[in-house]
Amino acid sequence: MTSTKAPWREHASGAVIKTARKLFANTPVQKLPLTTKIYTKVFRFGSASGEVTTNFRGVQLTVPTKDITIVPGLVGGFYEKIELDVFERLAAISKTIVDVGANIGLYCCIAADRAPASGQTVAFEPVPENLKYLRRNLEENERTARVVVEEQAVGQASGKIQIYLAEGSIGTHSPSAKNALNSTTSITVPAVSLDDYVQQKLRDRPIDLLKVDVEGYEVAVLRGARRTLHEDKPTLFIEFVPDHLVNCGFRPDEFLDIIFGIYDNVFLVDEPRATFKPCSMHDLLRYSTRRCVNANLIATSKSNQPAHNHVIESVRAAFKQK
Repeated sequence: MTSTKAPWREHASGAVIKTARKLFANTPVQKLPLTTKIYTKVFRFGSASGEVTTNFRGVQLTVPTKDITIVPGLVGGFYEKIELDVFERLAAISKTIVDVGANIGLYCCIAADRAPASGQTVAFEPVPENLKYLRRNLEENERTARVVVEEQAVGQASGKIQIYLAEGSIGTHSPSAKNALNSTTSITVPAVSLDDYVQQKLRDRPIDLLKVDVEGYEVAVLRGARRTLHEDKPTLFIEFVPDHLVNCGFRPDEFLDIIFGIYDNVFLVDEPRATFKPCSMHDLLRYSTRRCVNANLIATSKSNQPAHNHVIESVRAAFKQK
């Protein structure tokens, strides 16, 4: 259903959450249980219970209002603005797009909407509730035919993995219970390595654009995609949260070794601080020593994806002028 709360309440709650996230981003305050409770109360003050349908960047998304990690930003219109400014333009010139950790379908709906007529998007999502919203959002946007939905996780090898389900959140399910808000509820889901999947189903379609957001399990995804990354060098959108990596049993320097061993152009996006800049491995290692770091990286190959590099630089130029 669509929200029935007064518009001023929606705007007011969105403004409060946006301001608070900017003030407390990458600080211990952000992770306090009390902070989560306050966000929840503020968001529910302005939103209907159950579900809400919102138009975000031209895409209709039905989302559960119980979530306070992703949904407030979508309803408020400020979710991952920098990344999506870049992603939208790259999707428009990409033939094969892969979304690992597709969640409710934001990125893959945008990809399917913006990609060329010959384009194909593959969305991996293993959590049943998220899958329900993902398929529903694809149907509502009439993009089902343009997206292959794979009901499985992506990891280092094909098999199965355990995922902990975060209560009251659609965006923090993780193979680490700690990352999933100390959840004690888990499910076992099928998993595939990206290299195996490409060999089996995308053999004749090099990947142009790859988004990975798996709540600390990124190293496993990268390990299982080494051949694909080296051969295709897709432009990579990937979350960088050192604490989450450690909680999943990985080291931040291992994560960075893989990325900088493949890509020669890496950008740091710090959305709350409104920064979008080139960075070195040394920069990120130093950055990762801060507490509660939560950022995103965009990595490209100058030789393999010159058109993508041009788009990124043009977005950065426009961003600097604001």
